[in-house]
Amino acid sequence: MDYNERLLNESLQGNSDSLKELKFNASSGNPVSQYNLAQYYLKTGGTDSNKDYTYWIEKAIKNGYNPDHIQIEGVEKETKKTEISNRTIEGFIWIIGGLLLTIATGGYLIFSGAIIYGLYILLFKSDNDDGKK
Repeated sequence: MDYNERLLNESLQGNSDSLKELKFNASSGNPVSQYNLAQYYLKTGGTDSNKDYTYWIEKAIKNGYNPDHIQIEGVEKETKKTEISNRTIEGFIWIIGGLLLTIATGGYLIFSGAIIYGLYILLFKSDNDDGKK
């Protein structure tokens, strides 16, 4: 059992000093403490426990905590990333823009450079590739 889990367990047993320390660590940006504080609110219940739980679990994930699964409002949800990356959106914008401009000119001007560049972004550039060497 690590330090944060010990604080959580002691807080659940009514130790107010451990709860204060857990809140302090969570407020200072420690994602593991934020996750454990969210677990505290989930397990203790109360009038604002769902709101507090959601607030701290979102802060923990935003600060880099990535458990295999989390529980939000009593329902387990996977935290696997399902959002489309910025590079994917950028690639599709280039491709669609190139196709639309080609259609708009009646095919007299083919904007193949935009289409090829969009394909290059989709196939070969990653989100971590920011152009800096």
